[in-house]
Amino acid sequence: MIVGANGTGKSSIVCAICLVLAGRTATLGRGDKVGLYVKRGCQKGFVEIELYKNGGNLVISREIHVENNQSLWMLNGGISNLKKVEEEVKALQIQVSNLCQFLPQ
Repeated sequence: MIVGANGTGKSSIVCAICLVLAGRTATLGRGDKVGLYVKRGCQKGFVEIELYKNGGNLVISREIHVENNQSLWMLNGGISNLKKVEEEVKALQIQVSNLCQFLPQ
């Protein structure tokens, strides 16, 4: 649970978590294009998360490019693709589209 006063960035953190875990923009109910989640005036944004995993933690990174609304995915520092990231997130039983597990309000 993330709590804090108005304007402290709670929604920004929730959006970043969802986007780096291969969640869809529709889950967030804000912008429909991933480029809209990058700060105005910037050409790209970057999100990284480290998740506990037996045998070694998993680091997922996503670089979002505003110009073409595309992303560069990385797993543990190596270039990857969306499908592989989705498989890794699913293997950890994380479901950002399940409102019982992740509620972006």
